[in-house]
Amino acid sequence: MNNIDIVDMDILKDERNVKEMSKMKNYMMDIEEFCDGYFYGGDSEFTIDEVAADADKYFRSTMAGDYAMDYLKKQLGE
Repeated sequence: MNNIDIVDMDILKDERNVKEMSKMKNYMMDIEEFCDGYFYGGDSEFTIDEVAADADKYFRSTMAGDYAMDYLKKQLGE
């Protein structure tokens, strides 16, 4: 391998990382949008725990529920 090959491999790694980070950001934005649907207008008959549990089920991921819980606590100031 020469120096050009090494630099090219580093660029490819960076591009893959950017793509993965972009997917994660989109995923987080989807969860935020999901949560916002429950609390549109400020009032909701659902608790944060209920919305987080629904996010778990909808996205089939406990990470989604955890992120939903954190997001809602931050948004609602609890």
